[in-house]
Amino acid sequence: MWRTAADPAASAPYHDPSFSQPDLLVRWAPTIGRATGMWDPVLLVAERKRLLEDDHETATDPMARAALQGRISELAIAVANPRDRRVMARLFVERFSFPMAGLDADIQGGLGDLLGAPDAAKAWPVSFWLGSWDPDLLCTYLQGSLQIPYVATP
Repeated sequence: MWRTAADPAASAPYHDPSFSQPDLLVRWAPTIGRATGMWDPVLLVAERKRLLEDDHETATDPMARAALQGRISELAIAVANPRDRRVMARLFVERFSFPMAGLDADIQGGLGDLLGAPDAAKAWPVSFWLGSWDPDLLCTYLQGSLQIPYVATP
């Protein structure tokens, strides 16, 4: 948790006793776990660190060794402090839902695969979540759906 911008010490992190990792695990682990197979971010970080250490031990290219050492150093911080952002970011989920609308839709492709003719005059609702940010691999997971309305048939 971070101090609010109104707080004079806004740049300093603080500990909020009402915010805990187990709360996040209970709230978001089912969403993330079912989608990604990652149920315990602390174990994932420790295992990734171990695998990178193995790679570092066998790497011969100095540039590759330096890159691996940098990643290992970042993950060592996370392993030492499970509440660190390098671990906690893997538990965050952000949800989005909005209509995609526009009268100039250009629908292409094999429309025979659809259940009918798409209606380009109506909004197409899209809903998705993204989360489980991996600060080591610089990637996140996204899952969602697009609902396509069809032209009414008489």
